[in-house]
Amino acid sequence: SSSVPADDNSCLLLALLPFTSRGSEIPPGHGFSHLAAFLMAVEHFNARDPSVVPQLSLSEYASCDPLLAAAASVDNQGMKAVAAMLVHAPSLCGVVGPYYDKSIAAAGVVAGAMDTPVLSYHAASQDLGKNHVLPLTAKVIADEYARAEVLLDYIVEERGRDYVTLLYWHALTSVHDVLESAVSRYQRTTLTTLNVNYVVLDDKADAKSEQSSSMEVNMETALQKIFDSGYKTIVVALSRKRQWDFLFKVADRLNMTDPANHYVWMAHDNADLDGLVETKKSVARARLLHGMGTVRVLDGFQYQKADPFLEGWRALGNNSSFVARLNNINPIVEAEDRDQAYVFAEDDYFDTTDPAPYSGYVYDATIALGMGRCRATAAEKRGYVPPKAPPKSPKFGPPHYPDTGQDSIFYNKLVEVNFTGATGDVVLHDGHQYTRNATTMAYGVYNLRHVGGAHKLWGPQNNSSFPFKYVLTAVRGPYRDDWTQVEGRSFLFANDMAVEPSPLRTPTSNNLVVVLAVT
Repeated sequence: SSSVPADDNSCLLLALLPFTSRGSEIPPGHGFSHLAAFLMAVEHFNARDPSVVPQLSLSEYASCDPLLAAAASVDNQGMKAVAAMLVHAPSLCGVVGPYYDKSIAAAGVVAGAMDTPVLSYHAASQDLGKNHVLPLTAKVIADEYARAEVLLDYIVEERGRDYVTLLYWHALTSVHDVLESAVSRYQRTTLTTLNVNYVVLDDKADAKSEQSSSMEVNMETALQKIFDSGYKTIVVALSRKRQWDFLFKVADRLNMTDPANHYVWMAHDNADLDGLVETKKSVARARLLHGMGTVRVLDGFQYQKADPFLEGWRALGNNSSFVARLNNINPIVEAEDRDQAYVFAEDDYFDTTDPAPYSGYVYDATIALGMGRCRATAAEKRGYVPPKAPPKSPKFGPPHYPDTGQDSIFYNKLVEVNFTGATGDVVLHDGHQYTRNATTMAYGVYNLRHVGGAHKLWGPQNNSSFPFKYVLTAVRGPYRDDWTQVEGRSFLFANDMAVEPSPLRTPTSNNLVVVLAVT
């Protein structure tokens, strides 16, 4: 279904969103929040409402013909959904998404074979935005390499830790390659030497056998190596809740959660913050998470006191007609999709629910596609002549490829857009590929804290539950290369102190271990 009836003058956008199965890592509300931001952007664009994006008031957009229509699908059903949409709605002209990196191959097929631009708002693979790999794709989010460099910047520059061990799952050589490249680039640009070791986490268990003893044995082998090495700072990137459960259990058994042993744990940005702070009864879990940190790409509403996107979100409060349209395009039907987590918005949804992380990026991706469509329509009316020369560089250049016959006016104009959006200045190229310039976004450090403090985790438990919260403690704003502490919010470690824990074994060195097991 769509919010605006598709006709000859409309551009139908399909959003591929993370509507996940019950019990999955991503909370069900996230996909619905992204759907709400998507529809909000569609209707803001159609009204040329400049409350979030001032450039929508410019004459080139105010006078253009196309309206946007909205449709949504579950990310992991993307290929099937797009094929069906082409049969029933031939006006499909762009895709917002995907959310998951595992969907990028499908996105590439859609973009290249169907001449349909795909603009990712979350998937950060280096292949998205490289026309010689995945034609007609781009990213409104920072590339995975850029995000790895920000992580290193915080740990090395802000925390002064320059000894690194990467522990990664044997199937994830791409994760290893990203961090290895980021380390290399970081050393070249900062002239800083990082001592890096790479340790493979060997785990051949599939999802169905994940509860077997093999995961625990392999986790213990890996953490024992880290324990023996003496490295104290551990960055964890796990994709399944069961993997985290084994980590909590083994780390606690090895006394790697005891504040007296000075371990500093950090979560990779693939971990869902809301999932990490759920109230559970596991004391091992609570001991490891208390004092943990994580570096994240930020939406504007997560750190700005006055945020136009959040104001626009709240302005939809008790707008029953908008909420009805939102529920109408929800791809999950409660009666039919029993395996999927179903969300239904009440009229007060926008008053009572905060937008989920990456909602601002959904909004900006949608606006960018609308602007690109406007510019393409204007170019066609002027008699657009495509470039005749192939790109000078295989990594970056005009998106026209004469030898393949691909020439998308829409895509060419899409990657030229430049506007101030919900997440900062949106520029869809970084000098190397058609991806968001990483300097235009904000990054933040969150600190996880057990509500009762550390002392509650080491006395008699009595089958207690352990409530958590996360606190934004530092921000690196757009176009900044330094971190600013949020006023009144020091980063507190596992001992409830803001003083940097001492390193292990080597008195003059701080040590970092990166644990990666992402799927």
